[in-house]
Amino acid sequence: ALISGSHAYGAHAVHANELLFGTIKAGAAKILRISASNTLATLSAYAGISAINSMARFKNDTIIGLTRTSGTFKTLVKYNGSVISGFRSANPIVRAVHSIGIRLYSAEKVASLSGDVLYYSTDLSTFTSAYQAGKNRNIYKIGDVNGSPYFFVVEQKRVEMFRWDEFAERAYPIYTWENLTNF
Repeated sequence: ALISGSHAYGAHAVHANELLFGTIKAGAAKILRISASNTLATLSAYAGISAINSMARFKNDTIIGLTRTSGTFKTLVKYNGSVISGFRSANPIVRAVHSIGIRLYSAEKVASLSGDVLYYSTDLSTFTSAYQAGKNRNIYKIGDVNGSPYFFVVEQKRVEMFRWDEFAERAYPIYTWENLTNF
């Protein structure tokens, strides 16, 4: 019973010939793997982590964004095909990760700002702040179109779409939905 209890779906990704998926459960989220032989295995069961929010391939690794309930648990971890290892614990929630070209983008809740910040990294050790969403504003999704990064800022029912210009180091607003009930 690898997924017994009240786990909910968190995120998924494909790593080589394996399907990875993460769960949401108060204080006990899991990262699981289904191999090519249809074998289900728990890669990591986290006490102190309540959600597996997002997964993305970056170079040879799958990067996984987590939510921690307390302490200094790593909220960015990587899976290299055999082991999961944590590498960043700067912020308590990593809502989204997305790889575009040589950059990994992450959307992280910064407690002192009471809002999310879009970061990018090329080496997984140095993270540069790209965009501060503002108080009570969250970045739940990062994507790309033809290699250009896009992200969505949510504030209650208002959703703003931005394009990040890597050369100008600036976010350009694209569209605003004033009253979305589901995003």
